[in-house]
Amino acid sequence: MTKNKTAIVTAASKGLGAACSRVLAAKGVNLAIFSRSEDINSLGKELGALAVQGDVTQPADLKILVNQTMEKYGRVDVVINNTGH
Repeated sequence: MTKNKTAIVTAASKGLGAACSRVLAAKGVNLAIFSRSEDINSLGKELGALAVQGDVTQPADLKILVNQTMEKYGRVDVVINNTGH
């Protein structure tokens, strides 16, 4: 059921966001992960995910996230709006 689904996970570099990302990746979901931390890049490589570094409080960063996700996967089915604050 999750094959070919695409999820965006914010604040994904650590903690709950990283855990959610790992579970979704294990289920075969296409992932776009997002965080202010540079750690997002290593997690992206580990999971085979699109990793975007940015800030959820910045509309321009969110626009980049969505645009890159659509370019890579062509759809968004799930958004996990986790925040680290």
